[in-house]
Amino acid sequence: MNNNPLDIIVEFLNSENSQLRRNALTALANLHDSEAVKYMVQTALTDKDESVRARAEDELANLDEQSLTMLSKDFITRLGDKSESLPAYALLGRLRSRGLQLKLESLNWLRTLYLEFGLFKYVYPKRGWAFYFRSFMPAIKAGLMASVVYIIFFALLHYCITGLTCFYQRSFLCLCWKQM
Repeated sequence: MNNNPLDIIVEFLNSENSQLRRNALTALANLHDSEAVKYMVQTALTDKDESVRARAEDELANLDEQSLTMLSKDFITRLGDKSESLPAYALLGRLRSRGLQLKLESLNWLRTLYLEFGLFKYVYPKRGWAFYFRSFMPAIKAGLMASVVYIIFFALLHYCITGLTCFYQRSFLCLCWKQM
């Protein structure tokens, strides 16, 4: 029988029961070990259950300073690997949006730019015609509303300039024009 707590927790992490996996993640967060951090990141990236991935992200977001340095080292190795770089960069963004401050000095600006552009394809893998025209109807509606406002404004301006009966005799636009 193995007495290593990490091995016991990893057995629960590989369970079919999602509640056991979530509890195993909480136990991993309390170990303060680099292997435990690696297992938490791996679970946050690849687990099939959304609630387990969310728990892994919660536990990663609440790590102490010692574990954060281990997390930074793990992210540097994952961002260097081509197969894991985009999911790891997406996870890093989600963790940073929760207020986690990780310093990754080894990433240069060119690699960061590559990851940011690659993230678009990772987040939106299936981009059909509906994806590209998703803002078409709101743009049509906004254009129609702007054209109605445009027509009303210039119709009022035309009536005030030509001296015809103002739409409203004491309107600000008519008073300002007559004073000139």
